Amino acid sequence: MMVFGSSDSRDVYRGCFRRGRVVGFATLAGLLLMSGGLGGCAWVRSLMSVPVPVVSPAGIVTVGPRVYVTDASRGVIALSCKRTGAQACGPQFVVEGGAGAVGVSPDNRLLYATADKMTYVRVYGTDGTPRGRIETGKGPSAMVLTAGGKHAYVVNRGDDTLGELDLVARKQVRSAPAGKDPISVCLSCDGRRVYVLLHRDHRVVAYNAASLQQVGEASVGVDPFGMAVDPGGKFLYVTSFDSNRVDVLDSDTLKLVTEVRTDDGPYQVIATRGGEIYVTCMLDGSVVSFKRGEWGKDARRTKVGIRPYGLAASPDGSLLYVALEGERRVKVLSLPDMVERDTVDVGMAPVGLFSGR
Repeated sequence: MMVFGSSDSRDVYRGCFRRGRVVGFATLAGLLLMSGGLGGCAWVRSLMSVPVPVVSPAGIVTVGPRVYVTDASRGVIALSCKRTGAQACGPQFVVEGGAGAVGVSPDNRLLYATADKMTYVRVYGTDGTPRGRIETGKGPSAMVLTAGGKHAYVVNRGDDTLGELDLVARKQVRSAPAGKDPISVCLSCDGRRVYVLLHRDHRVVAYNAASLQQVGEASVGVDPFGMAVDPGGKFLYVTSFDSNRVDVLDSDTLKLVTEVRTDDGPYQVIATRGGEIYVTCMLDGSVVSFKRGEWGKDARRTKVGIRPYGLAASPDGSLLYVALEGERRVKVLSLPDMVERDTVDVGMAPVGLFSGR
C-alpha cells in the first residue's frame, strides 16, 4: 500500500484513503460479505447468503463456499470457505489498475470489479476469465448490485458521480452528481433508495433509485469510510475514522438516532440478521461489536491483528472474516464468541473482502 509521508499515523492512512489507494465495496480497505441470509435486505445479502455486491473498504467477500479478497494493486484472490475456517484456493487473477470493490452475480457466474484508476467496471467469470467491461465515470470505487443482479449502482471518486449500470446490456444508463469524494454506496432493503457516503463532505446522501434524484441528506462524523444498512431496514450505520464512533441514522429520515463509541480508527462496518454490528478499528487493531438497539451498553472489543480493514460474515452467520492489511492475511473468527479459528496467508495486502453463495 502506498504511504504519503506524515509524522502522524492517522495522517498517513488518511492520505492513502483520500488518494483512492484503498477502495472497496465501499472502499478497498474492507472485507465484504456477499451472501444473502442476513435478513431480507437486498444489499445486506452481501453479508450473508445472496451475492449482492455491497460497498466496503477492505478486501474480502464471502460467496457461499467462496471468499474473494481484494488488493489495491494486485487484484483478486479466491479462498475456499469452510465452517471451521478457510484456505487459499483460487483462482487468483489480476484486475487492471488493482481491485477495489467486487460484486458477484446471483448465479455466481460473473464477478464485477472496480478500480479507482479506471473509467469502467471489469467483468470476469468467477473462474477468472475476462468477460469484458462496462464504461462508468472516472475512478469507480464502490458498487452495489440490486437483488435481481440486473442492475448496479457505482460511485466514481474521480469525477464525484453516482451511476446506474445495466449489467445485462453492459452499459451505464443514468448518472447524477454525488458530492465530494463518494466512497461508499448501498441500497435500502426495499431497493427504492440508494445511499452514498461522501468522505470529504462528511455526509450521507439518499437518492431515489429509479430517478437518481436526491431525496435526503445528513451530516456524519469526521472522515467517514464505512456504511451499512441494517437487515431490519430501520437503521443506517456509518463509521467516522477521526471521530472514533459509529453514527446510527434512521434509514428513512436520516436523522441521528445515536452515536456508538469505538476504538481508534473505525473503518468498515457490517450488520447481521441476528442484530449484531461489527466494526473494524484499524489504528487499534480491533473489531468492536454491539447489538442493534442496545446503544447504551458497552461495545465488545476484540483484538485481531495489525491494520484490520474489511470484514465479512459467513452465509450461516457462524464465522467472521477479517482482512489484516498489516499482516497480509485473513483471520477467521467464530461467532458469536469471537474466538480465532484460522488464519490464511494471502501473500498480498488484503483491503477488500467479498463473499457470495
